[in-house]
Amino acid sequence: MFRIKSMDLATRTAFEDAFDKLWTLLDHDPEMGLFQEEGAAGGPFRMLIPERHAERVESLSPGDWKNCRDATERSWISIRRARSMADYGLKGPPD
Repeated sequence: MFRIKSMDLATRTAFEDAFDKLWTLLDHDPEMGLFQEEGAAGGPFRMLIPERHAERVESLSPGDWKNCRDATERSWISIRRARSMADYGLKGPPD
């Protein structure tokens, strides 16, 4: 299962910075990842996270997180990840 949230540019930038700190604190846990839906160049940005540590990640940008049941049917851009897109079950640009 994945969780998704729409963010404006300022929120996204602050969230990515906080995510990087948490990801480093958790020793780049390979089950974690951060993805953006393709085609959102000007925003709003639809950000996707795997279920692993979702509660901690969501606390970095509280509110409006939803389950994303069709994540594997959409195309994503990798922002941060330790494994291939296919390992997460996601479609996106080639590694």
